[in-house]
Amino acid sequence: PAERPPRAAAPGTRRRAYVVPLQRALDVAALASAYFAAFFFRFDGDPPWLMWKIAWITVPYVVLGKYALLSLFGVPQFAWRYIGLREAVRIVESLALASVGLVAIRLLAPFGLGVHPAFRFLVLPLGVLALDAVLAPIAIVGLRTLRRAIVERRELEERADPPMGTVRTLIIGAGEEGVALVRSLAMHPELGVDPVGFVDDDAAKIGSRIHGVLGPTSDARTIAARHGIEQAILTVPDQPREQLRELLAAFDGASIPVKVVPSVPAMIGADGATPSLRPVELDDLLRRSSVTISDEPLTALLGGKVVLVTGAGGSIGSELARQIAVYRPSRLVLADRSENALYEIHREVAARIGSVAEPRLLDVTRADRVEELFREISPAVVFHAAAHKHVPLLESQAAEAVRNNLLGTKLVADAACAHGADVFVLVSTDKAVNPSSVMGATKRAAELYLQSIAGHATTRLTAVRFGNVLGSSGSVVPLFREQIRRGGPITVTHPEMRRYFMTIPEASHLVLHAGAIGRGGEIFILDMGEPIRIVDLAEDLIRLSGLVPHRDVKIEFSGTRAGEKLFEELSVDDECAERTSHPKIFTAKVRATGPRPSDAELAALIDAAERLGDEATETKLASVVPEFVRAPATDERR
Repeated sequence: PAERPPRAAAPGTRRRAYVVPLQRALDVAALASAYFAAFFFRFDGDPPWLMWKIAWITVPYVVLGKYALLSLFGVPQFAWRYIGLREAVRIVESLALASVGLVAIRLLAPFGLGVHPAFRFLVLPLGVLALDAVLAPIAIVGLRTLRRAIVERRELEERADPPMGTVRTLIIGAGEEGVALVRSLAMHPELGVDPVGFVDDDAAKIGSRIHGVLGPTSDARTIAARHGIEQAILTVPDQPREQLRELLAAFDGASIPVKVVPSVPAMIGADGATPSLRPVELDDLLRRSSVTISDEPLTALLGGKVVLVTGAGGSIGSELARQIAVYRPSRLVLADRSENALYEIHREVAARIGSVAEPRLLDVTRADRVEELFREISPAVVFHAAAHKHVPLLESQAAEAVRNNLLGTKLVADAACAHGADVFVLVSTDKAVNPSSVMGATKRAAELYLQSIAGHATTRLTAVRFGNVLGSSGSVVPLFREQIRRGGPITVTHPEMRRYFMTIPEASHLVLHAGAIGRGGEIFILDMGEPIRIVDLAEDLIRLSGLVPHRDVKIEFSGTRAGEKLFEELSVDDECAERTSHPKIFTAKVRATGPRPSDAELAALIDAAERLGDEATETKLASVVPEFVRAPATDERR
């Protein structure tokens, strides 16, 4: 066979083979020079001949001992050009230990003179040892600092005339993360990023030549215009969201996108991969901190159990499936009537937990199919996320809303009780509070049904209410993004329209936790902070796209639609809610506006949905949910 050609050396291999011996030789020379300098300074530049003789005889042993300690501390493996405080401390520690050893030898040497006269060469002047203890670290650290200074100066000169096609970038934050990012970008010119300078609110850094801080973040817009900035990179990923919004507002008029360097925990994924810069997401702009919930109750609830998720192809259902998979159920059944949505979430979850995940096509309004599924799998935990949720669409289709949201809930809850499920959790909504829409009223009717059977059921039946979910299918955020892509305008129903918002992972984790802490009959709500004006949300999205609200993308007000409130109700004050074991989760105090609907009333409502049409269904719905008062549409176009 033909002889295989030798493998080409990796880039930089020859240079590395040349540089390492040179660096070691320089270290040895620096240690020897510091030792001789200590003699020189101790004797005012004119050491006696005997002292020079002692210096020349002992220098190989002193340098060898110090270099051995440096090696023990890993100093020779440090890259010179990246020396920092951590490396300098290691150098000082190792050389200090060496000096302690030399002093110990010096103090013990006189006791050896009677054994051999050569011990006289170990009686070194203490002043020499003290000077050497200072000069040796200065020499070793100084060499590396000089190398770093030379390299950084060359990089600065190269950045002064960046190659064509690079993106002029402003770095937000001149801390360690920001400086490390600039160094990394200098090493990878192929990325096409030209870091022009920093903005930072630390007054001590502004104007610093070391950091290149151009000014405070409040002047970001002016700085961006002055230096021709094309993008900004935020190097403080854990910055409070209020400050992040203020920062983005500082770029108003600059028309530049802002990206975020992921935090260290976000960088280290399951596969250890490091992601690239990400855009600032709308999740970053929630006007509160994300809710975190202990995992311990969920391990007990889900681990080794058979779990069913209905509506598994939807935004909440699919996130429930992802989070449940983490707790290793013995069987995770994903049910949905949308074939494509079910296929996608099953493929994703099965890639993580294999055959434990099972897809089932299911219409929750078909009693025979629901019964067949429960009889086969006997789930211990059921999360019911299947529902119609679009308010304006359902206003004219009350019958279908009742069938899916009420009848579907009834059939699944009844099956859970009949087949011995431990827990049943209904995904509800803030629109069920004093509902003004058909959708909200059907969800309230579903809650009422659960509460009516909770008292005599062995299954723990609970419901979870939360506000709008950022980025969920059919929500306002994807709509706004699509309108921005088309160049606008963004349509907002009313300038004072406000909504509670949460992230999909938050919403799903709350649903899971409700299943863990519920005792039956409760309605859980989440403290989501203050409601957010929809117009503010639209402006934030425009800024995140690197555009200027009301200039690059217009915002138009179309007026509220039938069934929509200006303000949703999800209060967690003492009058409306009681605290639970988690500081952000509350049990709603539902005010009774009348007796709970009887089985006959609920049956009549479902029968109306099946046979009598939308108008009759809505009339029956209002009798079952007496607080249901439809909100009229308004005309606020401008």
